[in-house]
Amino acid sequence: MLVIFFLATRLFLYFYLGVHNAHSISYTWQLLDLDLLQNDLLESLLLLHSQPPLWNLFIGLLLKIFDGDQPNFYHFLYLYHLTLTLITIFIVNNIIIRNNIDRIKSFIFIFFFIILNPGIIYFESLNYYAHTIFFLSFLFFYNFYLFIRSLEYKYIFYCYIVILLKTLIWSAYHPIILILFYSLLFFAFKQTRKRINLLIFFLFLFLSYSPQLKNKIIYHSSLTSHFGFALATTVIPAATFPECSVGAITANPNANTRHFEEKFVQENKNRLNLNFKHPSIYGEKSKYNSIALIDMSRECSIKTLNFIRENPLSYIKNIIVEFFSIHGQLTIDLGNYIDQPSGWDFVQKMTLKIDKNSYYKLIRQLINFLFLSFVYVYFLFKLMNKKSFVSDKNFIVMLLLKYFYILNIGLFVSKYEGTRFIYAEYVFFVFFFIYILSKNNSLFLNKTA
Repeated sequence: MLVIFFLATRLFLYFYLGVHNAHSISYTWQLLDLDLLQNDLLESLLLLHSQPPLWNLFIGLLLKIFDGDQPNFYHFLYLYHLTLTLITIFIVNNIIIRNNIDRIKSFIFIFFFIILNPGIIYFESLNYYAHTIFFLSFLFFYNFYLFIRSLEYKYIFYCYIVILLKTLIWSAYHPIILILFYSLLFFAFKQTRKRINLLIFFLFLFLSYSPQLKNKIIYHSSLTSHFGFALATTVIPAATFPECSVGAITANPNANTRHFEEKFVQENKNRLNLNFKHPSIYGEKSKYNSIALIDMSRECSIKTLNFIRENPLSYIKNIIVEFFSIHGQLTIDLGNYIDQPSGWDFVQKMTLKIDKNSYYKLIRQLINFLFLSFVYVYFLFKLMNKKSFVSDKNFIVMLLLKYFYILNIGLFVSKYEGTRFIYAEYVFFVFFFIYILSKNNSLFLNKTA
């Protein structure tokens, strides 16, 4: 029944309202030039430093399969996103069935909070990795849930694989999340303290750090070349560094940018047997992967940290404002997001008038903030309640760790991306409602692990 309703809503949205992925995937700055991905994939990935490699690899393979930037390529991406949502519905429904939640309540919950969720519909229709990250978050917690119920280590292995995939797709998921996960396992589950488990953890940690190690060898910089520019946005509006705008730099490759590129090539041409004139890192086809950005990003980091050190109160005030702004959003701030799928006008008509009215916008953000505060209080109460199952506490700690991690990455290392960060761990809110619907507010009534 859920599948039928899901397909019916997507067919209605696609054919009646025209909601689909209208943008060419080449517009996203997370990807290299599509010609490079199709025709010179391996060397382009080797020289990629602006992003982790996995999404570029995925798109490069699809371009080869579909012979370039063709309509079938985009139809496949849309169907791929719909498939991820279907699997997510299956995951949530499976957990609901395991916990004997009332079928009518669970149907209403899945229908309105997943099938008709405007954030999910929105990101399904963008040629972007956000929906993949959203799906991987559900996959992680589903396997962690199965591990707690069964204590079978294979589910922990699957969790490690999912975290690895996230670190290789989006730089926001730093390998430190693996360390947090292993630490929780070590202290909460005695059976995970075996030497073999430690070796597996270090293997995945090494794999997740491999792009940084590669960048360190080639470019003498382990961070992505966007880090300094993203960090610079966190001090706006207290301070603005125009030279730290990635878009402004790559849109106008001026003499200063070219100087950085030439300087890097001159200094490193004898160090490594690589083609530093490769278009993936040099010139107009670098697509935000210009080697000039490595040094410029480093300078922007220094400028931003110096400003924070010299103006701590201004920075703290700015962070506090941003904190309330992020917590005034839920899965998506519909009126403010820049990119729009085709057919999205019907949503804007419903929301933009409200968002343009500062009074109503403030009320909406206040309601969101109060709801989010209630979610926090609910989970904290369960952690402090002596009657709560240990299994529930372990699960909730992981929920909070991952949600606070991604939220604070958005808060302290980037800006204006709150909706994307919140969407990445929307699983946090889904499990909140599952807990509310579950018997005795527990997912592990028969477990005491």
